[in-house]
Amino acid sequence: MKALFSTLYPWLSLLVRRRSAFLVGSLLVLATLLSGLALLGLSGWFITACALAGLLLAAGQPSTLDIYVPGGGIRFFALARTVARYVERLYNHNMVLTLLADLRYQVFGYLTRLDAASLGRRRASDWLTRLTADIDTLDNLYLRLLIPPLVALVATLLVALFIAIWLPGLALLVAGVLIALWALLTLGFAAWGFRQSGQQVRDQGTLRNLVLDQLQACAELSSYGTARWHQEKIDALEARSGSNQRRLAFKAAAGNALILLVCGLLLIVALRVGGEALATGRIDAPIVVMVLLLVLGSSEILTSLPSAFLKFGASFQSVLRLDRLASSAPVETATTTSLPVGQGGYDVLLENAGYRYPGMLEPALEGVSLKIGAGDRVAVTGISGAGKSTLANLLLGRLAPAQGRVEVAGRMPCNVN
Repeated sequence: MKALFSTLYPWLSLLVRRRSAFLVGSLLVLATLLSGLALLGLSGWFITACALAGLLLAAGQPSTLDIYVPGGGIRFFALARTVARYVERLYNHNMVLTLLADLRYQVFGYLTRLDAASLGRRRASDWLTRLTADIDTLDNLYLRLLIPPLVALVATLLVALFIAIWLPGLALLVAGVLIALWALLTLGFAAWGFRQSGQQVRDQGTLRNLVLDQLQACAELSSYGTARWHQEKIDALEARSGSNQRRLAFKAAAGNALILLVCGLLLIVALRVGGEALATGRIDAPIVVMVLLLVLGSSEILTSLPSAFLKFGASFQSVLRLDRLASSAPVETATTTSLPVGQGGYDVLLENAGYRYPGMLEPALEGVSLKIGAGDRVAVTGISGAGKSTLANLLLGRLAPAQGRVEVAGRMPCNVN
């Protein structure tokens, strides 16, 4: 658990910087959820109270009922639920988009500090995946793994406290069962879907690369007679990815079925406890109906948790991929400056410079010495693979020389690692 938290902490720290926005978003979700529950419970109370008052009047007995206060409350909660839902969606999605923009800015900063060798070890589609798909997957981390469980826990406690006004024993049972179910739907389902959702992210990245290879190298695949083999590889990976998606969907459906089952059993218990309290005169019938509807509506508190936490593995895999990028050794590049006009000595200087790409047996350049005066023109020629691009990257500061010295205008464009 400690290792898990340490992995996620650098990315969660961005959320801490906007904790006030996170708090406001959570309160809007809570307001929406509580307004819906209040509307359900108050409507049940009002309908039952009206029915009982009508029965008493039909039986010739006096009965009074204030319809304006509960009617106004129903209208208020109906309007509050609609407005809160609209504002919550607008606010939270704006907050998430802002967070994703911060993440992309941070990740792009990592990319700009990588040298040409590090960038060349991966395809352009891999780097694009870091900036787009991996960061988009963190949408699930912020919008579905942080706000909903926090709101669900607070809402559960508030519902239990409200029920405790009339039935303390039932309130304690409801709180205990729903909190246990909350723990199962968060921690349990995160572990249950961790491997499959993580594999889903890896498969999608590989599938994206294979499809791009097929499009870009269509002529080569056809000429070598491997187009069919490549297509079969794509089809097999696509089938495995689809199978993973179906299993995750089945587990999400199982989680929702579990919520309905537990809440249904709680409703039966609440019906028994409320019936006994009604029979002994400790509680009125409208209150019993309101409590029953609150217990029934408590399933809405937990509905979003199973599918969200089943995708925790996907978010974690994306974080790992971004962490590997962040931990890559950055290269400090020189600050761009304008060279003074009319002064000598601002030359290109290489002294016994060399470079070996990681994992290669032979160096790309070795023992290169060169001095170019300001204003001189030099042509560098050679066969493919001779090291022309490596030399250019050394002069541009995109690579640090493995040996020797490289200076441009009296400065080293890149520090030696």
